[in-house]
Amino acid sequence: MGRSHCCLGLAIRNLYSGLVVDLIRTWDKIRPFRHNVQYGGGLVDSEEAEFVINFAEEFLKAVKDELVRAN
Repeated sequence: MGRSHCCLGLAIRNLYSGLVVDLIRTWDKIRPFRHNVQYGGGLVDSEEAEFVINFAEEFLKAVKDELVRAN
């Protein structure tokens, strides 16, 4: 796994709080699977893909909400 993704998780943990940090824990658990799909030829089923899409939408909303609160 690339270090940049690891560093991104650490940075987010230090810059944000609340829901964003909780979601980063899930993101960290998903990262190895994404890496396997992208670089190892692994496959995911529709349920896994749907989970990740829903997670990405939830994460994006949480970050947007956090940025609005910060301003």
